[in-house]
Amino acid sequence: MLNLLQLGLASLRLLVLAADSQNLTKAARDAHMTVSAASQRLAALEREAARVCTLHFPV
Repeated sequence: MLNLLQLGLASLRLLVLAADSQNLTKAARDAHMTVSAASQRLAALEREAARVCTLHFPV
């Protein structure tokens, strides 16, 4: 399982690009990757963030 450090700055940069543009296609293009790869990377980042939040803030 990946952790936030393994996902790295490229994933966090992609997240910022997607948030700023509100457009995954544009964010993927700006990050020099396919939309599919960008989607997979953001999904991995979301899973890891959810896992970390669950560990630190149990319901």
